[in-house]
Parts: sequence; structure tokens; C-alpha cells
Amino acid sequence: MEYIIDFKHQDLMEAFKTLSLPDYYGHNLDALYDVLTEINEPTLLKIKHFHKLSISNQEQLIHFFEDVKEANNLIYVKYIK
Repeated sequence: MEYIIDFKHQDLMEAFKTLSLPDYYGHNLDALYDVLTEINEPTLLKIKHFHKLSISNQEQLIHFFEDVKEANNLIYVKYIK
């Protein structure tokens, strides 16, 4: 599975709507963490226009994705232009 999460014109949580999230998803990073760590097939998340985010949001997402990858070794993250 592969998803592109594009931050070009979207805020932090709006960009995650490109993922196929379940109806019970709570629209916050804690809920997103739960959903991503439950994935049971190899999944690549391509992060596009990461540089458009504020430095604090970039740092938050770097830590977030590192935690997700540590909890679920089927998740891969690639930052693209």
C-alpha cells in the first residue's frame, strides 16, 4: 500500500485525509498513531512538501513518524519533493 500525504496547501490534520482512515478515526495525532500502528501490510507513506510546514510541525511529525515506525515495522516513510 502507498499513500502520498501532501502538505502544500493543507494544514497538519487536513493532509492526512488522503489516507483511508476508518470512520472511528478521531482527527488527531493520537488517533492517527493508533490507526497506523494497526496496519498489517507493508505501507509506504510519501510525505510531500514537508518543508512548507512550520519548524515546530516538522519536528513534531518527524518524532511522530519515528514512533509509528518503531511500533509497526510495516510502515515506511519517505520524504519527497
